[in-house]
Amino acid sequence: MKSLHEYAEKFWKRTEQIPECGCMIWMGATSSHGYGSINFQGKRLRAHRVSWMLTHGKISSNQEVLHISSLTNSMS
Repeated sequence: MKSLHEYAEKFWKRTEQIPECGCMIWMGATSSHGYGSINFQGKRLRAHRVSWMLTHGKISSNQEVLHISSLTNSMS
């Protein structure tokens, strides 16, 4: 299994910061609905959730991580 550092390196290379809107856009694979998608620790997850985990740590079972942008490939 990859280290967290290896996942983070792979992940952040697939993002692009858009200063005009303050958004971070996922440039990697997307789901059929347009949401960013990546394999992370043996699971296929949405990119905005992986962004949260890499930045803040594990998502607890009673916590929701949503993205607020109308762009499905945004991680904001």
